[in-house]
Amino acid sequence: MNAQPADIAMPPGATPSDAAAATEDRVKELLRSNEELTRLNARLSEAQDKLMQSEKMASIGQLAAGVAHEINNPIGFIFSNFGTLEIEVTVNDPKAYTRPWTVSFTQRLLPDEELIEFICGENETSTKLFDK
Repeated sequence: MNAQPADIAMPPGATPSDAAAATEDRVKELLRSNEELTRLNARLSEAQDKLMQSEKMASIGQLAAGVAHEINNPIGFIFSNFGTLEIEVTVNDPKAYTRPWTVSFTQRLLPDEELIEFICGENETSTKLFDK
């Protein structure tokens, strides 16, 4: 027996015009669902693009922070070792003096720009040697 789609879709007692109206309503419902899914897919794609951009920016930020840290390490070391120089010298020569004596000397040190440039230049040179 050859069944027609209209015979299958039609409930008992329904007319062909009822089936056509039901089919038309179902098509409209499917079209609305399709439009909604298309909109949701576009929003999802946009959110995914924003998330990717955000992750890229976060990675760039971490890279910049790492580079800044590596640059500041030698400079911080240099500046942390400047400050006050304290020297204490004790002379204990029984031939020249009857008792030992001590001289204390304190000097405030200021950063020497030429020295800093030399140290940073040496750092770059050694880095280039290891990169080869």
